[in-house]
Amino acid sequence: MTVTGRVTDAEGRPVAGRIFYHWANDNPHVREYPDLPRARLRMSDWGVLDREGRFRLLAIPGRGAVGVCATPEFAFPRLDTPRELDALGVRSHPVAALHAVAAVDVDATKPGTTARDFTLAVGRSRTLTVAWPAGKSAGTVLAVGQSGTADGTPLTGGTLRLTGLSPDRARAVVLFDEARTVGAVAAVTGDKDTPVAVTLEKLGSVKGRVLDPTGAPAAGARVRLWLVLDPAKFDNLPTEAFGVNGNNYFAPGAWQAFTGRAVNTDREGRFEIPGLLPGQAYRLVAGYDVEERGGEVLHQRSGVSVKAGERHDLGDLREKQ
Repeated sequence: MTVTGRVTDAEGRPVAGRIFYHWANDNPHVREYPDLPRARLRMSDWGVLDREGRFRLLAIPGRGAVGVCATPEFAFPRLDTPRELDALGVRSHPVAALHAVAAVDVDATKPGTTARDFTLAVGRSRTLTVAWPAGKSAGTVLAVGQSGTADGTPLTGGTLRLTGLSPDRARAVVLFDEARTVGAVAAVTGDKDTPVAVTLEKLGSVKGRVLDPTGAPAAGARVRLWLVLDPAKFDNLPTEAFGVNGNNYFAPGAWQAFTGRAVNTDREGRFEIPGLLPGQAYRLVAGYDVEERGGEVLHQRSGVSVKAGERHDLGDLREKQ
């Protein structure tokens, strides 16, 4: 069956982007399509909005959900995708930001069930102003969080204009100077129009020694740190791939290419990882080829954090603590 509709903003202008469709978990008509739940290419889970914001997509009879993933993604407030789709009984989630979603109950005998229009409200805009620590000369600041890229964008004049903000959830902006000596995580909400100020802090580091299962130093082991931000608090965390022992999964990340850190241990199993944001939580994994099937995980832990300028000694890291 075909579901049609149009997506516009609050002023009636067409919105660009894609449309998302998926059946509900309890839709009894799924039984009529036995290969559908296992299909690699799900039936019409994506469709491109045309120049007028219109769409046509395939759907199966019964309950499901249709959602809008607008472009550019930061023009409109983003929804909490897992919460919204879980509430509608939909298991599959789009990778792109979700800006609107509605339940559908498609019935060929009821024409009104095959049409759905969306109107997207434009979010608020605020200016983020970045201040340097006392005694530190201002330089170039790189930021992620306003665009979909994990490459740090240089700020102009120490400010960043954020758009499409929600009053309920914050936009995360991660900032570093080019030399990776200072940084900060800013949380910007759309509940006000006034500028938001954030002060960069001196970055910290962690050090330690990795031991193998016999207690000997693990020379040449890879030690990785991932920044962990709260997806319930922030609306713009990217969906990223993670893997341990060949088991890959997707989850909200924190721009790994920009914020992640990794080093190899020396002959004595020792390591030090600099450039860590103070007051933030990191996940640590150490071992050999830990992302590959058959790799060896020697140690992993969550909640690693540092204070501003601190060299935090983790001590000896033993197997899978």
